[in-house]
Amino acid sequence: MKKGNEDMQQQTQHLTNYNQISDLVIDVSIALEKARLVQQELIENYFGKWQPKEKKDDIYYAAYEFDRYGVFARIAEDNLWAIEKKLTELNETLKTCENFTKNEPSEQSSKVTTHEIESQSV
Repeated sequence: MKKGNEDMQQQTQHLTNYNQISDLVIDVSIALEKARLVQQELIENYFGKWQPKEKKDDIYYAAYEFDRYGVFARIAEDNLWAIEKKLTELNETLKTCENFTKNEPSEQSSKVTTHEIESQSV
């Protein structure tokens, strides 16, 4: 009975670790997509739109839109910071999983599978 309870606790811990890692990966993916979209906005509609070196009047348009696109740059920075934070959390969770796995009793090597028993009896 005690053995079954330990197995259940190990399975629960593995599932919890899996869910934590999955949640962090989803969070990173979302933040990365947001940062990518903001970067695309900056490149296409600010830096790619005007050419002040070639068209002198474009410098006025770029200056006019400077504050607006500064907000986009800060949004991208916030998303990159969120990605960095989530990756740190993910790394810590992976270390926790690794430590948990190292501390598990290594029963796998001592267990004989049904397949092994059947192949020995043939």
